[in-house]
Amino acid sequence: MKLAHYLAARVLSLPSDIERNSDALRALLSSGNAGRDIPVTVHQGDGSSQSALLTSFLRKESEINRLLRFIASGISEEEKKTIITEAEQRVDDRLDFFLRFDREPWLTERKLVLTTKGDCFHLTLSMAAYPKSRERAIALVKQVFSSLQERHQ
Repeated sequence: MKLAHYLAARVLSLPSDIERNSDALRALLSSGNAGRDIPVTVHQGDGSSQSALLTSFLRKESEINRLLRFIASGISEEEKKTIITEAEQRVDDRLDFFLRFDREPWLTERKLVLTTKGDCFHLTLSMAAYPKSRERAIALVKQVFSSLQERHQ
């Protein structure tokens, strides 16, 4: 079942940490997609002290679905419940669904921790809701994380 049309990921990085953050973003997106080399683009500011924006995309249905399964198996049951409860706030009018994972636990331990703070890996999924409506996209998010929650208990 197609869950999303694409997944966009981004993280801000200090110039001195670009390689470390790029590797971490690549590791996150390739989780569940073993052997897949994920390209990461660096958008550097004008000054050497400015943060760089690292971005990457997944477009294949199978890769997105595997990453969602990896996320569901890597977060706590409480975090899955939070995603389900907050689904209305996490889906916008364009049917984009947003997840943020704390940067430090992923960098140091490869542990996913849901966050609302800015120092994070930010994932945007363009939900494949049919018929195309915000309500259907919200229902799809709830369905995905409810079923993934049940499978991993």
